[in-house]
Amino acid sequence: RTKKMKKTVKFLALCLALVMVFSLAACGSESSTETTAPDASTAPDASGAPVASDSKYGGTITIRRSGTTVINPMQTSAVQIDKNVYGLFFESLLVTDEEANVLPNLATGYTVSDDGLTITMELVDNAVFFNGEPVNAEAVVETFNLYMDPEYQHILIDYISGLESVEAVGEYTVQFNFSTPNSDFPAAMTTPIGYIMAPSAIETYKSTGDNEVFAREGGCGPFKMTEFIDGESIKTVRNENYFKTDDEGNQLPYLDGVTVQIVSDESVMTQNMLSSDINSLDYFSSITTLAQLQNASNVTVKSLTCGYQYFLYMNMSKAPFDNELVREAMCYAVNFDEFNATFCSNQGLQSPTNIMSFQSYYKDLENYTYNPEKAKELLAEAGYPDGVEVELYYGTYGVMQQVCEMVQAQAKDAGFDIKLVGQDGAAIKSTWAVDNDDAPAGMRLQNNGTPKVTASISMDYIFGDTALQNCSKWHNSEFQALLDSLSGTFDTEEQASILGQMQELIYEDTPICTLFYAPNYTAYSNNLNGLYWDSDTACYYSSAWLSE
Repeated sequence: RTKKMKKTVKFLALCLALVMVFSLAACGSESSTETTAPDASTAPDASGAPVASDSKYGGTITIRRSGTTVINPMQTSAVQIDKNVYGLFFESLLVTDEEANVLPNLATGYTVSDDGLTITMELVDNAVFFNGEPVNAEAVVETFNLYMDPEYQHILIDYISGLESVEAVGEYTVQFNFSTPNSDFPAAMTTPIGYIMAPSAIETYKSTGDNEVFAREGGCGPFKMTEFIDGESIKTVRNENYFKTDDEGNQLPYLDGVTVQIVSDESVMTQNMLSSDINSLDYFSSITTLAQLQNASNVTVKSLTCGYQYFLYMNMSKAPFDNELVREAMCYAVNFDEFNATFCSNQGLQSPTNIMSFQSYYKDLENYTYNPEKAKELLAEAGYPDGVEVELYYGTYGVMQQVCEMVQAQAKDAGFDIKLVGQDGAAIKSTWAVDNDDAPAGMRLQNNGTPKVTASISMDYIFGDTALQNCSKWHNSEFQALLDSLSGTFDTEEQASILGQMQELIYEDTPICTLFYAPNYTAYSNNLNGLYWDSDTACYYSSAWLSE
């Protein structure tokens, strides 16, 4: 088959700063680099944005999470969305702002050695865990020893590839030693693998397996967990010993507590938001919800810098999608224009890979067009002249079912007889995990937060050999070698070349069928102030306060 290159109009309305891993580290392979920023201990939140002087203490808010979150961040499966909950309890070494600039947090900055094999961080000296233990270099060492222990290993372990050891070289100075350079590491420290836990809570976790111990005892975030009802709600109270203050020196947080309510149904979520039963949302993308909330007098709608790409994982380990012709046929069986009009008000984007046209390393490859007859020809060539029956799994939240119903209707004319199977968020992640050999011989709809904090993390999240979300079970040795080399270089030109080759391999092997990229939104009550979002679109409530 032949795939021709063509020009694509670049989408400029979204933040370009999100896309490049090398802009995060801001360091080359020839010289050491140090980041500097204001002392995080006096910053009101990760951005250092000022808080109104007439802000008031007190009050409890309710925030919405679209699905369940395992409270142990070592087991996170939806990193960007989970951070909305994790940010209540845990603090990372570094953070990002909405433009993906890496900023200080528990670490005041970092220094990279000339050879890229050592990264040193200075820590704030006034942070304590919920149980009173100090957040110091020894706590960082114990945390990473846990994350790197094969028995307990953090699910995002690939984010810190090449890390050999962590040393306390001072009471509040920690050194990370690498076997090979990892230019992703500073940005990775803004994700759940950058959270630091109390040593005694780590010991409790090892001896009991208690996933929630960190949120009750071992975190150092603005709130402590008091109740966890799996699949329903999480309740928290104010951390009286939180290490941050506002710009006037007042202790944070202001709120007495935050309740997380699990609400998968977007119509229910919308009504709860309109009635003020919920004060803040994680995200939504439905244009129906957007219209309702934009017209509400008590709600503010915010456009987020990170949207969602909807695509189909096709299980390449089993028939029929072990045949490349069937995978290609599926790509011709779906109609981007209909998705764009229905779900994006014609503001969506199309891409043949997981990299979008607004990202600076986007490879200009030809998009598939809706062509049922071409799909039928490919199916016949693959040995399915009478069409093929397949299952399509989806998470029962947001617009996932509606998207699947449209896929089902469109693909029927192309020879695909699709049966829809809905599962809750936790079940579908387990069913389709990369290490589950019993995963169905069909497809899974995924809505992937795009872009992620670095280019290699974006690639690894979907296609990495051991990545939880590699639901297509695509194992291409050439791609994996490129992925390994991507984070191993600080040279921007080399990174761009590697990323171009990786996109070409995705395009040729077709492990996913892309549908559309949708802008992403959140909303919050008009009387809720002081919110802060990072580049993963996670919202933080350390400086949130309620007005009358």
